[in-house]
Amino acid sequence: MNKKLLLLSFIIGLSCTIARAQLTLLGSFNPSSTTTLCGIGYDPDSGHVWIYGCSDNNIQCYNDTGLLLYTVPVVGGTANDVDLEITHVPLMLNGTLLPKGQLLFINGESGVAEIYALDNATGAPVDTLVTSFGGSHVVGGSHHVPRNSFFLL
Repeated sequence: MNKKLLLLSFIIGLSCTIARAQLTLLGSFNPSSTTTLCGIGYDPDSGHVWIYGCSDNNIQCYNDTGLLLYTVPVVGGTANDVDLEITHVPLMLNGTLLPKGQLLFINGESGVAEIYALDNATGAPVDTLVTSFGGSHVVGGSHHVPRNSFFLL
């Protein structure tokens, strides 16, 4: 039995060692018109970085060098318990097929969390999913592509 535990410990230790990766910072910028950050999303296809400052009236769209491109208004009320997500694949949200690259605003400020699909250019709501999760203070969310589900925190 001890040999099995020793082998299992070795395998776990080896896999933890192999799983480590070296990260390299390629660049950074400070969103000039944002105070405290509450949400961030990145679209690798367009190179757009979406930023939401806590309780701001707008979501800001930057290019990946930090140039502010434009802003879109927040829907569902300003909040500090939020997150931004970009769809990585087309997905169905509350009966609406969203394309890859769609901006999602997850608002968990009060009550259950709402996931708003927003028009990337205007901020107009495309559709809204009112979840059954949360009793306020849902502060993060992400779409899990293989499971085709959302994880909320």
